Amino acid sequence: MTAPGKTVQQMIEAATGGSLGALLVMGANPLAKAGALKGTFLIVQDLFLTETAALADVVLPAASLYESRAR
Repeated sequence: MTAPGKTVQQMIEAATGGSLGALLVMGANPLAKAGALKGTFLIVQDLFLTETAALADVVLPAASLYESRAR
């Protein structure tokens, strides 16, 4: 059995402390009040440019449930 991963709070603490290499955030804004990330490569996928997305190294687009492809 493997050890469980980190909680969201533990991931944020590791990212702000510089001990997390990369962080992928999808549809959330957990870093709004976390401050600077030290050496963490941040990837965000979201509908809006949140505070977390503004800190990201890479921002990927997302589509909402209500967007549909015209036929």
